[in-house]
This record gives sequence, C-alpha cells and structure tokens, in this order.
Amino acid sequence: MLRPLHKNVILRLDRCDLQESGGIVLKPSASRPCLAVVEAVGPDVEDQDYGPGDVVVYHPLNPVSFAEGDHEYLILQDEDILAVQESGHEL
Repeated sequence: MLRPLHKNVILRLDRCDLQESGGIVLKPSASRPCLAVVEAVGPDVEDQDYGPGDVVVYHPLNPVSFAEGDHEYLILQDEDILAVQESGHEL
C-alpha cells in the first residue's frame, strides 16, 4: 500500500453512483459525490475528523486513481473530503 504525503488522503472506492436510471454512465462531477473508505491520511492533514476505516463522502472531480488487487483506490487532497458517515447510519 502507498503512504500518502503532505495533505493527501488515500481512499478505497466504495460506491459512486454514476449510472442514470436509463443506463447512461456519467463522468464524476461536483453534483454527484461518492462514498469511499479512508485507508491512510498524510502527515500534514490538520484537524482530522476522520481516519482509517471511516466512510467519507468526497468530491470526485480530480482524484488520482490506481488499482491494487481487487480494489480501486483514490488519492486526493484533504479538502476534497466533504463529510464523514456517522457510525450506525447507512447512506
């Protein structure tokens, strides 16, 4: 697994609903936030309200993606994390 640097966060892709009901697959945009699991947090991330294992909603506009094994991962900036899922509450 990679170790994020600076203010970067590594997420394991969980769910990103990019398919319309008619079957059209859309490009990620600011109007369609996605869910992911935090895998690692960079050392310069300040005021962390999340950590490894937390499910977060993130802004999907410009992440760097990579695959390892059966999982797809994203590297993005700390400010692209929009919300943390409260434990016991499913989206």
